[in-house]
Amino acid sequence: PLSDDVCNMFDEGELKPGMDIKERSKILRELGWDEASTPTKIWCFGDDLIGPNVVTERTVGVAYLNEIKDSVVGGFKWCCNEGPMCEERMRGVKLVINDVTLHADAIHRGMGQISPTCRRASYAAVYMAEPAVMEPVFLANITCPQNHVGAIYNVMSMRRGSVENEGDGMSGGVANMRCFLPVAESFGFSQLLAEATSGSAFSQLQFDHWELFEGGDFKDPETRLGKLINAIRVRKGLEPTLPPLDRYLDKL
Repeated sequence: PLSDDVCNMFDEGELKPGMDIKERSKILRELGWDEASTPTKIWCFGDDLIGPNVVTERTVGVAYLNEIKDSVVGGFKWCCNEGPMCEERMRGVKLVINDVTLHADAIHRGMGQISPTCRRASYAAVYMAEPAVMEPVFLANITCPQNHVGAIYNVMSMRRGSVENEGDGMSGGVANMRCFLPVAESFGFSQLLAEATSGSAFSQLQFDHWELFEGGDFKDPETRLGKLINAIRVRKGLEPTLPPLDRYLDKL
């Protein structure tokens, strides 16, 4: 997986597709990337709005490699837009190509053969890298009387939220609190907040960041994460259980 620093740089626009190669190499070299010294080794760097996802190659002496470059990148983008767990978009993925065995006949190296193969290989790599689900998190600015601060803590704990700080006390004994609330838990939040504070608290929600969804092993349908993945797959009309690794992992 890509480091949090690289993902944050993508989000803030410091790293982006189409940027100057020398400038990009300088930033990546500071982050310890081996590929930074050879920019041609980086095949895809968040192109076509796939977000912070990268393809690099470290092969040695592979013939016809440039012929399949576009096909490999196409398969990787396909994988990033429809991930293996529940066909959701992925972020923070770095695919490293260490070796390639190609057919000698050019007719078997076309996009129709390479792109689906690369997609399946990418799925297998993601499975083996212990992927996680990320959920969007709201920043909630809550204004309430000081004597209702305890009720705000109770409401946030019921909704898997957290209080970052209680803010500076405003005039008239009013607190301005900054809290984080998962988007999935925000439905009905205003009503619950009003009930807990007798209508004296007001909230304003806006997207802030992505956060890892903690919930155990994604392959175990009994864990909280497994149940979430199964629910998403059912909603999308997919097979409820995750496909086995053998469906994507081929061995020569």
